[in-house]
Parts: sequence; C-alpha cells; structure tokens
Amino acid sequence: MKSSFSVCASLALAGVATASGANCTAVYKNPNATVDARIADLLKRMTLEDKAAQLLQGDISNWINTTDGAFNASGLVWNMKYRASQFYVGYPTNWTTISHGIKIAQDYLVHNTTLGIPALVQTEGIHGFLMPNATIFNSPIAYACSWNPALVEKMAKAIAKEALALGVNQLFAPVADLGRELRYGRVEEGFSEDPYLSGEMAYSYVKGLQSGDVAATVKHFAGTGSPEQGINTGPVHGGQRELLTTYLPPYKKAIVDAGAYSVMSAYHCYDGVPAVANSYVLTDILRDSWGFKVWHDRLRYLGIADSAFAVLCYVGRWRHRSSL
Repeated sequence: MKSSFSVCASLALAGVATASGANCTAVYKNPNATVDARIADLLKRMTLEDKAAQLLQGDISNWINTTDGAFNASGLVWNMKYRASQFYVGYPTNWTTISHGIKIAQDYLVHNTTLGIPALVQTEGIHGFLMPNATIFNSPIAYACSWNPALVEKMAKAIAKEALALGVNQLFAPVADLGRELRYGRVEEGFSEDPYLSGEMAYSYVKGLQSGDVAATVKHFAGTGSPEQGINTGPVHGGQRELLTTYLPPYKKAIVDAGAYSVMSAYHCYDGVPAVANSYVLTDILRDSWGFKVWHDRLRYLGIADSAFAVLCYVGRWRHRSSL
C-alpha cells in the first residue's frame, strides 16, 4: 500500500464528516472502502490550497484565548484555511476552555469546509496528559526503573482515557531516545541509557495508549539523546554501526513491534546530516526496511517559527473512533 499525501491520516476521522460541500456518499467518507481508494477519491477533490493546509500544524490559541476563554471567529477561519490538518492544545488553562475550543474547531471543519476533514488534536504526554489537573505520573526515567512493562501499559491507558475525554487524539510520546549524555537537559524524558529497557518501556507505552484510541508519537527519530556538550538540538557524533546497533533498536520496538501510529523526527544532526533531511534514516530504514508508510508534516511548534519537525503518520493502521 502506498501513501499519497499527508491528509491520509485524517481519513480515519473523515467518515463522520457531513459538510454540505461534499457528497455524503463520497468514497473517501466510506470507512469500508480501502485506504488507497479513499485517498485517490479525496485527492481528486482537493484544491492546491486544501493540500497546502494539510502541511502545517495549527494552534488552539488562534481562535481561543487560553487565559479567559474568549472565542475569535476570524482566527478560527484563518487557522483552518491554512493549517487544517492538526492543532496543538497544550496550554495551562481549564478543561472546559480546551474541550470547547476543540469542539468548535472540529464542528467547523466537518460542517463548514468543503471536504469536511476533521483534524488531529495534539499535546504532550510522556508522563501524563499535558493539561492542568490531569494525572501526573513519574517521569519516564523514573517509571522505567520499575522494570514493569505491564504497569507502564496500564499507566498509558489512563493517560489515553483522560486525553480522549477532551477530544485529544494524538500525544507526542513516548521518547525512545537513549540518555547517554548526562549533561543533556532532557534525559528524564527517556527511559534509560539501555536500548533493551528503553524499547520494552516504549513498546508498553504505545500499546497502552493506542488501546484507548489515542495515537502515540514515537520521538525523536533518531538518536538525538547524546548531543554535543549536552545542548538540546546539538549535533550527535556517531557512525552507522552505533546508529543501527545502539540507537535504533528501541525505536523499532515501539514503531514496528508495537505498531505506533506516528513518529516525530528529531531536530539535531547525526554524523553531520540533519535528521529531517536524512534519507538513510527516514527512507532507507523507516520506510523501506521497516515498512512504515508515512507522511511528512512541517510544523510551527511551541512558538519556534518554521521549526524543522516532522510528524510521520501511518495511514493504514489507525481506525480512530470520533469522540465528538
């Protein structure tokens, strides 16, 4: 099966769409049709502007004031015109504000756009759903010390339940990086310096989260946890053998064995090659060797303009149930 465009990940949600501008019997809205058939049908209907809008991440703050909850109608229209495929909601505000903002956005996409494609709704979740008053668990470096994969899976199920209750269907977790540079300020986000332990914990997290209909996002692909001088996003110096035998096994466990629905590319250089432009890692390994069917998305993420992140979503596995 071959993925044709980034919008494909939203096909799992598109079955609920009833926008007046698109025929409700369209093939791309039929959950019983094959993924390839739905893609082909949808692409024929999309304008260049529609396709471009599927390449950028939106943000709930474009239409909801995260301080007082005020709604900005023009901000919603602008966001969904240019950044319709997904939006970020991880703000320190109350649950009612977030859930209301998500509902407004999804209703607009489904009922007021030509194709009626709902969005992926995203936030962080490495040790709990990133939202005020959500359950906070130990940091990954701590709960990995339990050596208890079953407990980690149970934890991830609880995280998924809280996220989906508000309409969030994708979390940026788990972190499969290895903590081998202790000056690195994000060591606590990963599970350990050991590929086996990290792989087992990442596997259990993915299985638990996705059993609750929330997509896991394995990050940061690949080998970003040992940057020069411990500086976040700094270059990592290593060779092909170290990449294959040390850094990649935990990612493979989470992506291939656990069946993760999405992968976040890293933002460092490995052996002098930027992660987002590393065809050996993203194409030769992830796509060709591991058989992961992906799409690339360029995000504006947490205020970093034009940051070189990539989210890679597998279109054939996710059959997410709408929470709207």
